[in-house]
Amino acid sequence: MYLLKSFIKSLYDFNYYKEIYTMKKWKGFLYLTILSFLLGLIIYLPMGFQNAQSYEQVYKVFADNCPDFIIEDNILKVDATSPYTIYDEADKGFLIMIDDSNTINEANYNDYLSLVLLEKDQLYLRMDTIDVTYTYSELSGFIPETIIDKSVLITYLSILKYTNVFTVALLLFFFMLLIQVGALIIGLFGNSIARFRKIPNLKLKDGYMIACFASTLPLLMITIILSLGMNFEYLQLIYVLIGVLYHYNGMKHVFPKEEI
Repeated sequence: MYLLKSFIKSLYDFNYYKEIYTMKKWKGFLYLTILSFLLGLIIYLPMGFQNAQSYEQVYKVFADNCPDFIIEDNILKVDATSPYTIYDEADKGFLIMIDDSNTINEANYNDYLSLVLLEKDQLYLRMDTIDVTYTYSELSGFIPETIIDKSVLITYLSILKYTNVFTVALLLFFFMLLIQVGALIIGLFGNSIARFRKIPNLKLKDGYMIACFASTLPLLMITIILSLGMNFEYLQLIYVLIGVLYHYNGMKHVFPKEEI
């Protein structure tokens, strides 16, 4: 109930900031941690499910359609005419190719949202939030086999999909961390304005406490924007400005007799 009440009232009721100011300081940290966790799940869970589906699709396609090959001494050799298209669904924006002739270039396939290229000496992977290139020498540090063939690759692809859980957890952790940093920045700016307006004895922990609840609307805003797959310039700046505006109005109600 406390969390729901704080979420709703911090959006519109600046008188509530008087009550917030008298709360124990850990409650602000707890509120923002739980809120950023819940809203972060809304952003990153759908992304995680999409990645899981993509990994499963890649695994199935390789198992059914990939020609025999070996990677020995960090060089790919394919038992088929190269380049060989394993899977091509232009309408789904998904392409998988294998090539030991070094004639393909990932830049030629920018229309594909998901792209897997097994090239002569490297692996290129573009999938949702991932865009990476690994040389086979780099991959050898993770794969103990000295010779990699189709069966070995399929085995590791079946394991790869489980790393998606770790990826989502890591993204969620950094999202929550950035939200806490944002609250500190909002608190610092808010305190600077309050001191300029002659609010006495204002400490950083007081400004941070108000900032935790003043972050509610900007946090809700970026959750909606990122969930819709949108982003635009100065989003972080707008986030901080809205937070500072809420912080300022909250302080006006906490110290109504002061010149603020």
